[in-house]
Amino acid sequence: MLEISTEFTTKKRNRSTELIAAFPNGVADGWVFKVVKAFKSALDIKETDKVVDKIKHKQWTQGWVFAFDIGDTFNYYEDGTYKYSIQVQFSSPSGYDEVIENAVEGYRFKSGGIQFAKFDIYASRNNFLNEENRAVTAVEFVNILKYGLKNEKN
Repeated sequence: MLEISTEFTTKKRNRSTELIAAFPNGVADGWVFKVVKAFKSALDIKETDKVVDKIKHKQWTQGWVFAFDIGDTFNYYEDGTYKYSIQVQFSSPSGYDEVIENAVEGYRFKSGGIQFAKFDIYASRNNFLNEENRAVTAVEFVNILKYGLKNEKN
């Protein structure tokens, strides 16, 4: 079982109007891995209601609960050429639990955990390239998708 998640007690963060990703062409703009807009929910990007002058509007907001599914796969390209993929093997979401300690109300933030494999989806079945497996927090996984693996030239 994956034991990567860390916890700490904090104030609950409100949803932000600053998004960690924009999807102008259906793909996260500027991210190293190809993250399509279907992953908005996993990145906790959603439309929420905002009331201005008693009028309800929909607005895209960013939360902090990153939740990927087993089997989610992301491709890495270099100069337009496919190089490899990473695939979620195990996942526990980040998020908040309400806690009351010593009559002080707060929230425990759990960083979640992701175990993923790096592989070549185009390798033959007998020559499956599984270069490595890693375990990181859900927040670190989002950073990997955005900025790349630390040992890669990007």
